[in-house]
Amino acid sequence: MKKFIVVFLLCFFISCKTEKSISNISCDGKVSVQYDRIKPEDRNKPKANKNINGCTVYFINEYDNQIEAYVDGKLKFEKYLKISDSSDSLENYFAFGYAENTEIPILKIKSKSQNTCFDIQIEKKYKLIYVFLSRNGKWTVRFSNIIYLI
Repeated sequence: MKKFIVVFLLCFFISCKTEKSISNISCDGKVSVQYDRIKPEDRNKPKANKNINGCTVYFINEYDNQIEAYVDGKLKFEKYLKISDSSDSLENYFAFGYAENTEIPILKIKSKSQNTCFDIQIEKKYKLIYVFLSRNGKWTVRFSNIIYLI
C-alpha cells in the first residue's frame, strides 16, 4: 500500500508543477528544478508558513547515500540516508533560517556515495524544498509551499 501511495504522489507531483533544467553554479551538469503551483484544489492542503524567514529541505524517494548539504557554504546536514522506495514519511530533513545579509542563498547538496552534487540559488518565496536523487545520479529539486506528507 505504501508503494502505491508513493507512486500516486509522485504522479500527482509531476502533473501539477512547472519544470526546467538549469545549470549548476559550481557542480558539473544540470539539475531538474520544479515549481509547484498552488491551484484551487490545493486550498485545503496544508501549507508552509509564509512568515518564516527560512526554508526546510526534505530528502524523499529512495536513498542509499552519504549526503552533505550546505547553505551559503555552511554545512547544515550530514548523514547517511537509507530510505526505501516504499517510505511515505518526511523524517529526513533539515531546516535553516536565512542570514540577514544574504540576498539569494545558495543550496548545495552532495552525494558522496554517487560522487555527484548540485548547487542552485534558493527562491525565498518557497518555504519547502523536496530533493530527489535518481539511481543514475540525477538530481531533481522541487520548490513548494504545499506540505504533501505529514
